[in-house]
Amino acid sequence: MKKKRKDGIIFDNTVYLEEENKKKFPFYMRLIQLLAVLGGSCFFIDFLIRCFSLKILYIWLYFSILITGCIFFVFFIHPAYDLIKMIISLVIYGGLFRYFFKNIRNGFYLLENAVIKRASEYYEFEAFKFVVDISNAKKDLTLVIIFFLVPVTGILAYSLLRGRLNRMIYVLMLFPVAVSFAMGITPPEIQLIGYILVFLFMSVSNGLLQVADYSHNKSSRFQQSMIRRIGIKSAMIICLLSLSLFFTLKLIIPARHYENFNRSKIYEAKSRIQNKIMNFSIQDVSEKIADVKWNIGSGKITSSGGLNFGDLGKVDQVVYDNTEHLLIKVPLSSVTEGIYLKGYVGSVYTGDSWEPHTREIADRYKEIIGDMSREEYDPVIGNAIILSYYPYRHFVQKGRYTVIYLKADKRLIYVPYFSIFYEKDKVGYEYDLSVKNDENIKIGTYDYYYNLTTGFNEFLYRSFYETLREGLKSDDQLAEYKKNEEKYRAFVYDIYTRLPEKGLERLKNDFSREALGRRAENLADAISYIKEYLFNNTRYTLAPGKLPKDKDFVEYFLYENKLGYCTHYASAGALMLRAMGYPARYVEGYAINSSDLMNSSSIYLDEIDGEDSSVEITVRDNNAHAWAEVYLDGFGWIPVDFTVGSGMDDMSDIIADINGTEQSRDDVLPTPVPTKAMASPSPEPTKIPDNMNITVAPEPGENKAVKKDGINGKKAEKNSSGTIWYGLAILILTAALCSYIFKRNFGKKNENFSKKALRIYENIERLFIIGGLLPNKAKSLEDNEEYVKMNFSLLPVKDFEECMDIARKARFGKNEIGFMEYLIIEEFYNNLYKQLYTSSSAIKRVILKARFLIKN
Repeated sequence: MKKKRKDGIIFDNTVYLEEENKKKFPFYMRLIQLLAVLGGSCFFIDFLIRCFSLKILYIWLYFSILITGCIFFVFFIHPAYDLIKMIISLVIYGGLFRYFFKNIRNGFYLLENAVIKRASEYYEFEAFKFVVDISNAKKDLTLVIIFFLVPVTGILAYSLLRGRLNRMIYVLMLFPVAVSFAMGITPPEIQLIGYILVFLFMSVSNGLLQVADYSHNKSSRFQQSMIRRIGIKSAMIICLLSLSLFFTLKLIIPARHYENFNRSKIYEAKSRIQNKIMNFSIQDVSEKIADVKWNIGSGKITSSGGLNFGDLGKVDQVVYDNTEHLLIKVPLSSVTEGIYLKGYVGSVYTGDSWEPHTREIADRYKEIIGDMSREEYDPVIGNAIILSYYPYRHFVQKGRYTVIYLKADKRLIYVPYFSIFYEKDKVGYEYDLSVKNDENIKIGTYDYYYNLTTGFNEFLYRSFYETLREGLKSDDQLAEYKKNEEKYRAFVYDIYTRLPEKGLERLKNDFSREALGRRAENLADAISYIKEYLFNNTRYTLAPGKLPKDKDFVEYFLYENKLGYCTHYASAGALMLRAMGYPARYVEGYAINSSDLMNSSSIYLDEIDGEDSSVEITVRDNNAHAWAEVYLDGFGWIPVDFTVGSGMDDMSDIIADINGTEQSRDDVLPTPVPTKAMASPSPEPTKIPDNMNITVAPEPGENKAVKKDGINGKKAEKNSSGTIWYGLAILILTAALCSYIFKRNFGKKNENFSKKALRIYENIERLFIIGGLLPNKAKSLEDNEEYVKMNFSLLPVKDFEECMDIARKARFGKNEIGFMEYLIIEEFYNNLYKQLYTSSSAIKRVILKARFLIKN
């Protein structure tokens, strides 16, 4: 029987690693290398796509990864003609880039917009957008990603097949993971595991080339091939062991147990990291380096407050920093009544957000207003037009509202209800929703009507149309108003009573008109019922916790968590009304009431003469609020606040009075006969299944930094259940690092004293360079030996001369140096490092620590 031949890697005449002496590189190893390149490229870009929610053409992307990965793989397998291959690749890449330049440029702006949007949502700064062409958004964005990914794929293939650029690979592969964590996104489990395995495979398979010394072997190319085969086998074994360890830990420690483990410390650490990022400055860095201290930030969560623009469940806890958002000047009496500054309006509920109109809804709206006369009726400010007519002028007051933007989002104009806009105001409308600030107005003045809650009901004994007849010029004008309002009303009842086709099953069942009966037979009763239900079955808190994955925001609030602040109550109230068949929508803005007059920043004007007196109020982040709007037939949209204990008066009393007067007109009897009132059952939630968990409410006073309701807060963890994968990722990476350190130290352990001395000599030379002990720009200690003898003062010159003699003997001597000589050069190095460190500045000390931590 023929005995198999084996060869090995030789370290100091000792065989440490063996491999069968095969002439050809095994095919399965090449296939594994190719899969590592393709997998690394796919996982790399997938993290970034998911992080910024990019919408691309995945078929194009994966096809390009397959083609470019295979091409680069074939290129780098064979080392010949590398220069020609590089030139061909650059020419093709440059030509395609030039051909698709317009698409790539537009796609780059699309990518920037996505990055800015995600960063602004997570780090609470004012977002902006580049002007882009969205007609081919997916195509252009896909092209940008492909052109970005091509060099990444090439670098991965080159490093894996040639064993070079290892440090660049480590930085490159950590980049998408770092970006995901920085943006608060937990990478998906499967992708993260695959990415870690690719990282381990490349690290281990290339690692042996860094410690193996095969220069003494004449057939170095074959020896290198053998080392690579051993490295690939080692990498496969380590990857399999890591994968087994992962699944073992997953079985032993379920995610739900890990999530509960030390949760408060995890949140605290996350808050500190996020606070460091937000408070980063060059001044902080310089101060900390000078003090040689690295604890940046106080660890407190801070917030700029403001609007979320319909995002729901992204905030774990709302906290304020008293940021000034607006400065307003309004009539004093309107503040005592309460002012809702309307901002963002949501139309379509998605389960975790309120979005503007879809394209289909927007087209319908454009169609109905196409032939409307905006003088008699305007869907956005229609009720303000009504209030300008006689006889409403007798009981409502007209005031002037001035606003100055400080830190508030300038995309919208924040105005009170029943405001009137003129052509000179240069405002724009987002259909029938928000008032847009297209001209980037920083100071604006607008007219509006107020005092509706005190005098409006006196004129409700007749219908709107009867009352309007007295104020309009003719019956034709009244007919035009009725026609336009009824046309818009039909749109309102169709669009703003819609609920998602899927989901909200319990809410649809519990709050349908059929289920509630007389409790929802008119709008006033429906609002009263919802307020009572929310008061009895939910609890207001600014720390409700984040929305779990795959949960509906409103149903989780109503039936499971039962904790929330204004966004929860406004969303729930709007959807409950829709389930009953009443039009409603979600609004974000700022709420002002008489308590804000007590603020020390409020400045009363000197000229106070009765009802015309005005007041200046600073609107802060804790004035941010969310509420619902309901449509009052014939009149328009009015605010209704469902938040428990908000301290704001809404107009639900007006609705109740309207319903009462309508009923008194329709049901006039010759002799009213009193009937026994039916007992209205108190609102009850549906029974919760036994296997459904309910979060226990935190004790009052838990959040002492919070004053009152608002919308935004510092973003907390994106997905706490993913912390187990963080831990496992760190564990696996630590194992890989330990393996690398072990191999490196193992090689050092078996070095002879000459090699050890030369390695220490390299460190001595670096110390001379860092310490400025050599002439300007000099890099060689040996070439400047005489200069050092004349100018060296940290240690005796005799010790330096002895060190240099031993180094020359170790390098050029026929025999290796002895143990005592090695100790002399080691002692010189230690003394030099101590003297140099003691006499250096704080910044240079940091450099010394960093350089020698990496090198050693």
